[in-house]
Amino acid sequence: KDLEILSQNIEKIAPSDFSYLPILTRLIIRQSGLRKLLPKCFENLPNVYDIDLSENDISMVENETFIGLAKLRTLRLTGNKINYVADRAFFGLIHLTHLYLNNNDLKRIPSAIASLSALNFLILERNQIELFPEDLEFIKHVRMLNLMYNPV
Repeated sequence: KDLEILSQNIEKIAPSDFSYLPILTRLIIRQSGLRKLLPKCFENLPNVYDIDLSENDISMVENETFIGLAKLRTLRLTGNKINYVADRAFFGLIHLTHLYLNNNDLKRIPSAIASLSALNFLILERNQIELFPEDLEFIKHVRMLNLMYNPV
């Protein structure tokens, strides 16, 4: 039920890429040069609870990228080049508890996090975050927030 892809040359993920893997529960694509996640690219993976896309070349997370992942609890986007997260990037992730966005190029805490009502752990270490939002209401449920090694 696990799929692990390491050190491959994968430029993008499209919705049709996982259409024959409905029993998959964990997806790991690391160090594979992944640059683009198309909207709804994981919509055919209803049972996945853990995704690790660390150490790739992803620079942005578009709206509705993670649609269809209602069981997702952990999302690792560590060590990419993410500098933009769309407002509805995490739409539908009602059970997400752990989000790792450390070692990226974010300049602010993404507002998309506000939709993650189950989020407990938010790791934003080693980004370029300069401003801390005045309204902290959107992270009131977060138990652990790591902002170490940011200019803030």
